[in-house]
Amino acid sequence: MTLNPNSEVILRYSEVVGRISPFIYSRNFYLFLQSNIPIAHHLLIREIYMPLILDKDEDEDSFLFDNHRLHLVKINPIKSFGKENGEFIEFYYSNLNPIYHFIDSIKMTSFSKEFSKDIFLDKDFKFDDNYSFEKKLHETIKIKVSKNIAKQNFKDVKWKYRYKLYRNKFTH
Repeated sequence: MTLNPNSEVILRYSEVVGRISPFIYSRNFYLFLQSNIPIAHHLLIREIYMPLILDKDEDEDSFLFDNHRLHLVKINPIKSFGKENGEFIEFYYSNLNPIYHFIDSIKMTSFSKEFSKDIFLDKDFKFDDNYSFEKKLHETIKIKVSKNIAKQNFKDVKWKYRYKLYRNKFTH
């Protein structure tokens, strides 16, 4: 049985999975479905943007492995109070390669320079001081950014993003 990632059932189910606290459910859902379409749908509906797939620049191991590639598996909007006030969005990126694990070897200080290739839009993505990075379990990294910056990212790539979704048969 094959599942159509464009189906209304899959898109609704991905919303439910996305609301469940542990990101591991979103990661496993992505592994099962093998498609970015539900996440792309959520980005489009919310009018926010972060790359669907981040790739490491010029990786010497790329001929042996699927490169150092991170897939966006979960989006978590949060409100923060305290030293950081406002609305933020947490983006969870996972290494989905079952054989090649590399997250533990990444230095968070150099992450923004190393992982700058946006595979879906085929362009460089620039991280600056407004993004915070944190390693999580299960080969996953959390990137936290203010909702305003995520919305500005969407405005910057809106037309190219919509075109790519249309070209890739995203119909919603």
